[in-house]
Amino acid sequence: MISISLGYAIFIGGDSLPIGLILGQMIGQFLSFLVFLFCTDIVQMITLKKLKVSFVTVFNQIQKIPILLTTHLAASLSSRMPTLIMSAAGGMSAAGVFAMAERVVGVPTGAFSQAVGQVVRHQYRKIHEANNSNTSLPRKIIKSTFFFVIFGYGLLITLADWLVPLVLGEQWHVAIVFVQIIAVMELFNFVFYSVEDIAIIRDNFSYRMWAQITQLIFLLALYAVVNTTSILSNIELVLGLICLVRILFVVYDLTKTWRGV
Repeated sequence: MISISLGYAIFIGGDSLPIGLILGQMIGQFLSFLVFLFCTDIVQMITLKKLKVSFVTVFNQIQKIPILLTTHLAASLSSRMPTLIMSAAGGMSAAGVFAMAERVVGVPTGAFSQAVGQVVRHQYRKIHEANNSNTSLPRKIIKSTFFFVIFGYGLLITLADWLVPLVLGEQWHVAIVFVQIIAVMELFNFVFYSVEDIAIIRDNFSYRMWAQITQLIFLLALYAVVNTTSILSNIELVLGLICLVRILFVVYDLTKTWRGV
C-alpha cells in the first residue's frame, strides 16, 4: 500500500506530491479492502438480517462515544494538573522534582499493571459472556494486586532514603519525600489500572465519567487556591492533597468494580 502511494505520488508529478500521497493512500486502502473481501469471502457470508443487526450494534456503540470522550478528556486534563499545581506552589524546581519522582515511581504501574489489565480484560470478557453478574474475578484481582503492591510500594516508601540517591544521584535527595508521597498514590493506581477495563466490558461506565469530572474540578479548585492565595505554602502538603484527590477517585471506582455496578 505504501509503494502504491509513493508510486502514484511520483507519477503525477513532484509539484503535487502531497495530493499524490493522499490519493495514492486512498487507492492503496481501497485495493487492500478488495483483497480482504476476496480472501475472506465476507460478501457471501453477509445477509440483510445480519447486516441490520450489525448496524444496530454499531449505532448503540456510537451513542456511548461522547461518554468515553468526556471521560478520557477529563482524565487527560487531570493527569496534567498536578504539574501545574506544583509549579504554582513551589516554582519550576518543585515541578521538576515532582515530574522526576512521578516518572520513577510510576514505572511499575505503567509496565506491569497494564499488562495485568490486558490479561484480566481477556479473561473477564469470556466470564461476562457466560454470566454478566459475576464479580469473583474482579474481586480476586483487586485483592491479590493490592496485597502484592502494598508490599512492593511499602518497601519503596521505607527504603526511599537509600534508593533515591542510589538511583537518581545525591542531587535528587530533595525528591525523597515526593517519592514517598507519590508511592502511596501509585499503590492505588496500580490496582485501578489492573481492572480498569472491566467497567467497559460491563457496558456501564457513566459513573467513571462523573468521577473523572469531579476529580478535575477538585484539582482546578486546588490550583486556583495555590495560585491566588498563600494558604497552602507547604509543598509537601500540596502534593499530599493532589494524591488524596486521586486516591479518593480510585477508591470510588474500585468500589463500583467490586460491587459489580
